[in-house]
Amino acid sequence: MEALFRRTARWATHLLSLMLSASQTLRLIALLAILCSLGQLVAAEPSPSPSPSATATPSPTPTPVPLADVVGAAEITSTSLQESQSNLEATQTGEEIERGLDRIKQEIGALQSESARVLAPGVQLETVSDLERRWRKLDDQLAAWTRDLTARATVLDKELARISDWKSTWSQTLAEAQTSEAPPELIQRIQRLLASIEATAEALRKRRASLLARQSRVAEQAQRVTIALRSLKAAQDAAVERLLSQDSAPIWNPEVRLAAAEDLVRKSQSSFTAQFTQLRLYLARDGSRLFYLALIFGLLLLVLYKIRQQAARWTEQDPALERANRVLQLPIPTAAILTLLVGRPLFQDAPRLFWVGLATLALLPIMILLRRLVDRYLYPILNALVVFYIVAQLRSLTAALPVVSRILLLLEMVGGAIFLVWFIRSTRTATHATTSRKATRAAARFGLGLFAVVFFANFFGYVGLANYLGTGTLAAAYLAIFLYAAAGILEGLAFFALQIRPLAALRVVQNHRPLLRARIGRFIYFAAFLSWLTLTLRAFSLGTPVFDRLKAFVTAEANIGSLHLSLGAILAFALTVYFAVLLSRFVR
Repeated sequence: MEALFRRTARWATHLLSLMLSASQTLRLIALLAILCSLGQLVAAEPSPSPSPSATATPSPTPTPVPLADVVGAAEITSTSLQESQSNLEATQTGEEIERGLDRIKQEIGALQSESARVLAPGVQLETVSDLERRWRKLDDQLAAWTRDLTARATVLDKELARISDWKSTWSQTLAEAQTSEAPPELIQRIQRLLASIEATAEALRKRRASLLARQSRVAEQAQRVTIALRSLKAAQDAAVERLLSQDSAPIWNPEVRLAAAEDLVRKSQSSFTAQFTQLRLYLARDGSRLFYLALIFGLLLLVLYKIRQQAARWTEQDPALERANRVLQLPIPTAAILTLLVGRPLFQDAPRLFWVGLATLALLPIMILLRRLVDRYLYPILNALVVFYIVAQLRSLTAALPVVSRILLLLEMVGGAIFLVWFIRSTRTATHATTSRKATRAAARFGLGLFAVVFFANFFGYVGLANYLGTGTLAAAYLAIFLYAAAGILEGLAFFALQIRPLAALRVVQNHRPLLRARIGRFIYFAAFLSWLTLTLRAFSLGTPVFDRLKAFVTAEANIGSLHLSLGAILAFALTVYFAVLLSRFVR
């Protein structure tokens, strides 16, 4: 029995220990579950973003150079200092920027003076556009200088940061060398290196100060240009809004007579002085472009003289070249017109006085050439347009004198109306009323009505409307004459190009020369018409609005189910097919 009792007691003790172990295991599992839950809660909470000071990488503290490496490290640092000196020379501002800045400052002052006089009620939109183009040119120049100076200042900042590190490193190296009782030669070498570092740093600081001062001056002039462009934009918007409003007193008002006297006595001198100042500054800045213009004229003249005699022989063999030969038999006028056509992009930002002089010089060769291209009954129109053009140039020069410009426009419209009445009456008695004569008389009647509208609008004080209609119409007429002459020249050159190699050796030219001439002529005159239309829209300040509307219309899309169509894609497809057919016909 005793043995059985002992055995039972051991089993009970063992079972109890197992129960205790199971409870401890359960408690351990529960504790682990609680810890996992707490970890998830902590992970779910947004951790605060580290402060910039905590994330910023601390700059390495300069360490002194070991004394055994001082000589080699000094050589490396000296070489780097020479590179810094090279960068210093590369960031030199240059006398050209200084001179250019002074010149632009004077040009801005003269242009501000002219803009202040021109931006009056009734201002011509063409004049505002011309002023805006010249202000934009100055703004682009100042922006380029600002970028250049900023880049140079950035280079200097980087060099100064490097030199500051070198100075700290070698200062600690000098202190350690002095405390370590290094040889005097080594200490002197370090001191000379430090002196060179300090001298280079001082030169860099002076150069950076000069750059920053010049950058500030450029920014000051850029601010003046920005204010002027803002004023021009406001004046242009106001001129468009008041186009149909009375913006000046009627011509019989006593105030108009007093203003005219003031314009002639006091304002005219200052206006022309400002324009001559702008011309002088422009020639000082871009006068070298006149050399390129003369070079283009000389090359064209040489080529035209070389083909002049050959063109006469070809015309004897092929009478169809007679009209083109008329152009080539006048090499000087032809070269002058082509030079003006090719060289115009060189002088986009030229002042008005420059263009008045250049266009007046080109007027005589244009008239000489046109007399070879148009019918004789149109000679009076050519002569009248010469007079109109001279008066229009005077009005352009007196744009800063509103009353004088207004009186010149009145006289121009009266003279134009008298001439058109005479022309209509004289052509009515012609025996042969050709289509060309009928179209000319219709254009003359339209011009007569338009001149009457411009005259009465100016007379009653609608100066803005009068300037808009009169200036735009006359500009369209001048452009038509110039482009007609230029198209005749290009047509003649193209026709004679078919007579010489390598084009003359092509079989397609040999077999279809008359057809090619006809199509080339149509293409040249069609391109001239498109150019005239584009420039006329700009003369009426309609270029940007019309092209924006056309672009929006062409790029507009229409959705038909899953199909996306646009007028631009349809036109592109049609033009592709059309040009493919033309190319196929040309190849055949």
